[in-house]
Amino acid sequence: MPDVDNATGEESVPPTVGGGAPPEPTDLPRPPSRSRQRFWRWARTGLLILLLATGVSLLPPVQNWGSAGLTRLVSPPTPTALPLDAQWRVLEARPVQLSRLAPGAPCPTTPHHMAFDYIGAGSGPVYAVWNPGEGRPDGELPYGDAARFNGGQSSGWGGTRATWVVDARYRDAVLIRGRQLDGDHLIRFNGGLAQANDRGSWLDGPMFDELRLAGSTFSRPEQPYSVWLSYTRLQAPGCYAYHVDGLTFHDAIVFQAVASQ
Repeated sequence: MPDVDNATGEESVPPTVGGGAPPEPTDLPRPPSRSRQRFWRWARTGLLILLLATGVSLLPPVQNWGSAGLTRLVSPPTPTALPLDAQWRVLEARPVQLSRLAPGAPCPTTPHHMAFDYIGAGSGPVYAVWNPGEGRPDGELPYGDAARFNGGQSSGWGGTRATWVVDARYRDAVLIRGRQLDGDHLIRFNGGLAQANDRGSWLDGPMFDELRLAGSTFSRPEQPYSVWLSYTRLQAPGCYAYHVDGLTFHDAIVFQAVASQ
């Protein structure tokens, strides 16, 4: 039975499927304007940065990275939607939290252990790798002083090679900074993504107060980790620490820097 319009008394016939005149253009929903689309796109990006800066993780929780015998996950966590530059800005906003030591106090160096195919230091997913042993205590890092390193052409800074291994299950930005614990000297860096495209020697370029790395985007499909080469630059011996930050973790790797003879 057709419906009756109570106001006019006329029968209203429901339209048939596929029949009838199309609605007028004014009846159609209007797509959002370009300016409104840009506004909401920037609003979403700003919200992501705010959440990450306040410690709210948008990634699955990272737990039990372990220190040895790690295997690649069948389904690695999905990386955050933030571009790497935005991720590094979030990490740079975090303070470097390293305790001070009195001069002459014992240096609480981070123990070495197996990290994939390397002997490294750190709780993961990022490990510092150098060559322990050779008659030196665990946690001791020999470096060339300014007179010997790079032929003495390093403006008062010595240094040594340092390799970094990143677990492929972590797929986002890594930021490494550091300083002396029993003194006032800083750590500087060469290498990483900042100089990845440099054709000459990294040592001919500027030093950086941070080292930028990234996760499994840069690893080979057949191996469960990525490898980054760099230089750690130092001015004096002492007890130092790397402060390693990622979106879902932070770590401190402590070492005793000893000027090589």
